Amino acid sequence: MARLQIVRPLRRRHTRRVGAAAIALVIAASTAAAGPAAVTGFTAVSNRGGSPLGVCRDGPDEGRKALNSEVEPWVAVDPTNPQRMAVAHQQDRWSNGGARGVVAEITTDGGASWTPYNRTKTSFCTGGRARNDGDFERATDPWVTFAPNGDLFLMTLSINQSDPEHAMLVTKFDASAGRWLRPRTLIRQRNPDFLNDKNSLTADPNEADGSHVYGVWDRVGFERPRSSGGDFFLTLQGPTYFARTVDGGRTWEPAHVIFDPGDFRQTLGNQIVVSPVLPNGDSSGQLINIFSLIRNVRSSTKVAVVRSFDQGTTWTAETVIDDMFVRGTSDPDPDSETRRDAIRGGGLIPEAAVDMANGNVYAVWQDSRFNDFDYDGIAFSRSTDGGATWSEPIEVNKTPDSGPALNRQAFTPSVAVAPDGTIAVTHYDFRNNDTSVHSRLETDHWLVHCHPSGAVDCTDAADWEESPPIGGSFNMKAAPYARGYFVGDYAGLAGVPGGFYVIFSRARTARDPATVFGALIPTT
Repeated sequence: MARLQIVRPLRRRHTRRVGAAAIALVIAASTAAAGPAAVTGFTAVSNRGGSPLGVCRDGPDEGRKALNSEVEPWVAVDPTNPQRMAVAHQQDRWSNGGARGVVAEITTDGGASWTPYNRTKTSFCTGGRARNDGDFERATDPWVTFAPNGDLFLMTLSINQSDPEHAMLVTKFDASAGRWLRPRTLIRQRNPDFLNDKNSLTADPNEADGSHVYGVWDRVGFERPRSSGGDFFLTLQGPTYFARTVDGGRTWEPAHVIFDPGDFRQTLGNQIVVSPVLPNGDSSGQLINIFSLIRNVRSSTKVAVVRSFDQGTTWTAETVIDDMFVRGTSDPDPDSETRRDAIRGGGLIPEAAVDMANGNVYAVWQDSRFNDFDYDGIAFSRSTDGGATWSEPIEVNKTPDSGPALNRQAFTPSVAVAPDGTIAVTHYDFRNNDTSVHSRLETDHWLVHCHPSGAVDCTDAADWEESPPIGGSFNMKAAPYARGYFVGDYAGLAGVPGGFYVIFSRARTARDPATVFGALIPTT
């Protein structure tokens, strides 16, 4: 395969800083007394303006390239220093899959300023070469995690457009040198009938030395029916694949199947969370992998988990949390009566979080059951026994039940737990959209929260409160278009002392289609 070369160096690393007033807001929010939740320190995390990747060759010029766009961010917090956080996101999204690269931003002051680290070596445009295993034209599905000792890891799906070769790569950050190390390849294949997809990465919080890190994804097998002309793919299988390191990322065990749903079924959105080791033995640090279980693509979908009690060596059979009634998200105000553009979000991707004080596990996903199956809301379920049993799903978003039905759609949920046990869920919705203005689709990002106590278990919708909108409305129709207006299949959310740090992508302008922003939301 001919190797592509960078023809101009990447821009020099720089630090973006916000004004003193914004920094003061962040500092004040971290020590704020109890009171009404408020959005503070709303700042740009990614580059606003020209692409930080400069000029580089990124494969055949097929599809539309949204230069200067930053989408699909994930965030992680350093357990040794909560002021240090990392965000990874796609940079310069392509319409037909992937981005020119996955880059990272790191803060050491709680989000007041962010330093970009663009040379992740997971694609040509970020320094990837054959000699470091990062020789790919595009990268996507960014995921970051911090180990208990402060080690930072990044996982990507790296792909080519010129051929079907792709890989799951994991790279580790060398904090002393301020650079990403050579990626480790978990799996690499060149077969058009298979795609390894939708990865996530989790460092084991119970291993103080940072030795154990777990990667998980689905590997979909396709068939092209002759009558389709190659444009339609029939999913034949989609098992969950898993790989782990037990030596802090120096080596990785071979990737292998941990759950096989059978023929004409697949998993999607696999994500591992880890329960704490509790003195009473109710939760012994097991791994809980949540995913959507899809039969015949979309005819029957469940939210399910598999668990491991030996750090990933063996796994249980699946436990179904509940059905998943996803309609997906569409444009409430189409530009014509014959076309209704899709909004691409996390429709079939569940998210999970664990309370490290008591072992409770929380799951969220899109679901239309609460709205006569007309449009999606955000479902929430809780497990108090490490994922063995789950509560009846409730709708936690507070999108008003008024106005046009499609303005009530809520989508792309995330969930996290703060150190004090407060639970938060974020999502997008269209409640402030004016359907008479077809050129715009006003979209907001919201956070709802619940404070568990002896009288409140957060399994009643009335237990949940909504914070003010984060950053105000933006026009979704300015976002990159990738099988729908796209700011990401997921968005970041992390618990920090005093509240939550929210990370999400906002559409902006034609010249700067999407930027990643962050905000600190204090708990009450």
